[in-house]
Amino acid sequence: MKLHVLINGEQQGPFTFEEVAEKFRSGQLQATDLAWENGMSEWRPVSEICPQLLGVSQGAIPPVSQSSVPGETDALPPGT
Repeated sequence: MKLHVLINGEQQGPFTFEEVAEKFRSGQLQATDLAWENGMSEWRPVSEICPQLLGVSQGAIPPVSQSSVPGETDALPPGT
């Protein structure tokens, strides 16, 4: 998973899930901030794309194995 996120109105990324989780834990990224990954037609709140980030205490988010993320690319949707 490679996510692009909007933080304070600025597009950033791509980030791995681990990087997104760290930004979430540190408060740099909020559940309502928008994110996009390859294959999505529009930007959506981080909470919809990574629901596992919600309700988890800081430091308790386990890492995701890259082998569990098939076919990731860094392409952005048209017009972004």
